[in-house]
Amino acid sequence: MFYFNLDHAKIAYQIAGLINSYNNLGRKRTVNDILHGKTDYIVEVHGKWVLGAVGVDRQSYTFTELKHVVVHPEWRGKGLAKSLVDRALKIVSTRMVYCTVREDNIASLKLFESYGFSVAGEYPAEDHKVIILARVAPQWKHSTSGLGPKSKSNWLDAETMARAAFTSTQR
Repeated sequence: MFYFNLDHAKIAYQIAGLINSYNNLGRKRTVNDILHGKTDYIVEVHGKWVLGAVGVDRQSYTFTELKHVVVHPEWRGKGLAKSLVDRALKIVSTRMVYCTVREDNIASLKLFESYGFSVAGEYPAEDHKVIILARVAPQWKHSTSGLGPKSKSNWLDAETMARAAFTSTQR
């Protein structure tokens, strides 16, 4: 049995607060967004405080987006973001994982690069550029025959797949 001293609304409130305070997104997230949106969140909790979170949003059979990686400033540099991304990647079952990162967020760019993500594109935002990073799941990388994960038929490179996924989510 697990005991959580925080209910879901309190956790969602803290996740929204972290995202809104530190991720510089164009739209503020609400408790309702966190609780009832299609994104699932993996969180790191210490006592009654959410220290960090990462969103996992399965877009389709092929694509999952990792989003809103955030760690409270007092807990940065301790490996929490790496732990969150590691846990997120372990539950992703799609062929492709992608994320978008502001070009000035060097720590996140390095973090995703350390997991084998590569630049698949970029697009301009209001006052900055956003980098699209993508990674093909390891079980799909060395495909050689037939169908399923081992198939090379209809293979798309990471850049093409990430652009397709990102374009479909912007409609």
